[in-house]
Amino acid sequence: MILISSKAAGGDNAYAPLPGVRENSRSIIQHEAEIQGLHLMTVQRPFLTSVSNSKWSARGWTYQEKILSKRLLIFTPYQTFFQCGQAIFYEDTVLETTPHSPNIDISQEEGLQFRRHLSKPTADMGSLRKYGTCVRGYVCRDLTKQYDGLNAFQGVLNILRPDFSDEFLWGLPESVFDIAITWSFGNHYPERRRQEFPSWSWLGWRQGPHNGLDSHTGDTRSIIREVKWYKVNKDGEAIHIKAQDIANKEATSHSASASALEWKSDHVPPVSSLHSLDPRGIPFNHFIRFWSSVACLHVDREGDRGESRFDNDRLAVRTSTTGPSLGLIYLHSKWRQARPDKLDFVVLCRYSSYTPGKYSLKSGLIVLLIELEPHSSVAHRVQRVLGTVDETLWILAKPKWQLITLA
Repeated sequence: MILISSKAAGGDNAYAPLPGVRENSRSIIQHEAEIQGLHLMTVQRPFLTSVSNSKWSARGWTYQEKILSKRLLIFTPYQTFFQCGQAIFYEDTVLETTPHSPNIDISQEEGLQFRRHLSKPTADMGSLRKYGTCVRGYVCRDLTKQYDGLNAFQGVLNILRPDFSDEFLWGLPESVFDIAITWSFGNHYPERRRQEFPSWSWLGWRQGPHNGLDSHTGDTRSIIREVKWYKVNKDGEAIHIKAQDIANKEATSHSASASALEWKSDHVPPVSSLHSLDPRGIPFNHFIRFWSSVACLHVDREGDRGESRFDNDRLAVRTSTTGPSLGLIYLHSKWRQARPDKLDFVVLCRYSSYTPGKYSLKSGLIVLLIELEPHSSVAHRVQRVLGTVDETLWILAKPKWQLITLA
């Protein structure tokens, strides 16, 4: 059975007519010329420029139409396209190759190779890459009602579930939770927080302009588990998240660190349920709980000149006011000015760079900035530190092993 999804990408709403179906429903102008015996003709707008700026490509709910449809027939004011999992066909151009025709690849010209979030994931992608492509393609879209954030993506998660052999927890695959929890936005915009979802999930934030999403950190085979994660059900019961260890054997063999004994407890107490905790109106199933290493670190209030972007400053995180820098973090300027000198940071996992390279991350700890609610043990995600934090410097900050309740 062939499923064809016919969508008007050029319309402003769901009731817009299909361009090109009725006479005079679109205006196409093509110029022809003959130069030194060579016949030339202008072509219509290509796929990327025709579709990427359309209302259809901006709406959150239509992303599932794009991903779940095996074949798409897309109508635009410029031309009609046919898209499947392996190719894109144009109305005005024949790109199919024959034994006597040149091999024409327009994907690089259009930028599709470097803008995967605008294209469909392909069958040859691994599970995490496919997941990341879908998440990045979805978060850049708009929702009229923010509480639809999960529902508008649920169909995609259902399709991805067999690749992960487990459930998704607020959009994060439980089977690779140590990897998925390392997601980050390039910039920090507190006003884009979605209160309908947990702060530790990308669902808890609107992307908006000037903000790209990384669905995970670095090489997934280099992430070493240091945390035992627990989700909380609606009754407040803590349930262990049984994440798989997919780290490369070389990374695992290099992960052992004598320094870890100075910041990591050799005894991890059990995680209790939340029956006695006042969640301040937050649903129990919005929480995750885990024991980890926490340090109170100094964060600069001003970054280097020229390093600010879109109301965000790139700030150094230090052991003390004049101490060495552990790493850098992008924070919203006004948010930072309203906070104290020292802020709380927590270890998410370890990164072991078993194949050092020019663009690879250094071995170290992946660390997250959190913020505690006043007079409460409940914390919220703020922003992840760029790159990794050296263990030796982390130890200088005299971290403590604490139970974290993240909402």
